[in-house]
Amino acid sequence: MPKIVIIAIFTILVLGIVGGGAILVWQNYSKPDDEDLTTIEENDEDSPFAALPEAEKQNPELLSDNDDNDNDGLTNSEEIIWGTDSNNPDTDGDGYLDGEEVAANHDPKKPAPDDLLEAAKEPSAAGQPTFSDSELSIDRIEQYFADDLDLSGGTKDLKVEYENEYLAKDRSSATLQDFANEQPIIAHLPRPDQSLIPDTADNTPSIISQYLSVADNDNALANFDRYSQARHSLLSGSDPTQMLGIATTIKTYRNQLQSVPVPEVALPTHIMLLGYTELLIATFEQIALWNDEPAKSMIGTRQLKVIDKRYYPIIRNELQRLEALQ
Repeated sequence: MPKIVIIAIFTILVLGIVGGGAILVWQNYSKPDDEDLTTIEENDEDSPFAALPEAEKQNPELLSDNDDNDNDGLTNSEEIIWGTDSNNPDTDGDGYLDGEEVAANHDPKKPAPDDLLEAAKEPSAAGQPTFSDSELSIDRIEQYFADDLDLSGGTKDLKVEYENEYLAKDRSSATLQDFANEQPIIAHLPRPDQSLIPDTADNTPSIISQYLSVADNDNALANFDRYSQARHSLLSGSDPTQMLGIATTIKTYRNQLQSVPVPEVALPTHIMLLGYTELLIATFEQIALWNDEPAKSMIGTRQLKVIDKRYYPIIRNELQRLEALQ
């Protein structure tokens, strides 16, 4: 084979290798920051809004399961809320029972010693819902409320704080997510204005049925499909319209809730719904800030996950109890 042909073939091979490497480098490093952020957010497998696993959503009677299969101090219902194994008394294998860890404000899914739950970041023992065949009372729901909550997402300039915390060379979608995860969230319900607490009606089946015709509305409380579409539209298309539309739907639901007669037996549930919907509206509006304030939007997404997981099961359980009284 002529020498010149061998040289030509070798040159082509070298150019192919170099060109291919250049393409790979370009593909890995040419993505804009907003696309990186979209990937991180959309790959969140622990999606909020109707956060219960499919098995529990399809079998809501599990929410009132007060047995303790593994004798670890958590009922089977509470194991669902914490995401622990109801057949393993020590889910994280650190030598402490799941119930002991929850009572001491430690994460039962993370081995000791670095498993202490930080205040207002994840559900604590004091804020976890407990399930009972008996109805809720005003005293029992008091633990879920707090006064003077700022539902606006805070007045801090998180963009400036992020830039102060991370040098320019270290800023990325991953460090922004880490930064957002360090920020506090609102995990308690805002206490409804006293003027919104109605005089109660009689506990007749017709009044209970009328109340449930408004209150039992999962399109407002837990429409996961709609939330998924709104999330995709926000992250992939930079369009907050659908996310704000969910907030508007909940506002309409809340207004309807304030105009329906409330049977006495439903008053604690009603008060919880007023606080829960107020917090939901503010949280969806915060998530919708993705284009202008991505860190605040990320915080809102994490907040939604926590409050949905904490309060929706209680409300769903109570609505089912009221259904049985019709």
